[in-house]
Amino acid sequence: MSNNNQDWLDEEDFDLDDDDMEETTNTRGRNNDDVLKKVRRAERSKDKQLKELQSELEALRKFQRETTISQVLTEKGINPKVAKFIPSDIDLSSDGINNWLTENGDLFGVASPKQQNTVDDNDLAVFRQISEATSGALSPDDVNDVFSSIDNAQSQEELLNILYANGA
Repeated sequence: MSNNNQDWLDEEDFDLDDDDMEETTNTRGRNNDDVLKKVRRAERSKDKQLKELQSELEALRKFQRETTISQVLTEKGINPKVAKFIPSDIDLSSDGINNWLTENGDLFGVASPKQQNTVDDNDLAVFRQISEATSGALSPDDVNDVFSSIDNAQSQEELLNILYANGA
């Protein structure tokens, strides 16, 4: 990485004032070569600086992407390691990541918001009370079977056995 305080270019290397240009046009040879060397050196230095800045920018973009995705996943209670499977072309907004999770979350055991259980605690308590109240009750099919058995009983003893067997 580069140091921002470092002087990239030596000003003496790029000191192309009018005198140098006049000498170059008046005399060919060594002065012309010196100017070309300075220009080439300056170009190489600029190219080097550009490459360093581009690699720094790429590293910062990668870090920002990883941080953003990791934050969104952590907020949703999803393991941040899932981030490495999220493609680079998706929108890094929360909506973009949510859309990707809705489409692909089942691959990682992540339920989409539509699939998540939305039962309220009060509703759950009511369901438990209903279940407890009906746990010992007979179902309509069982009642019909008991009535059918009573109707088909041939003796009083058979009738009593049916009644005792069904808790009457």
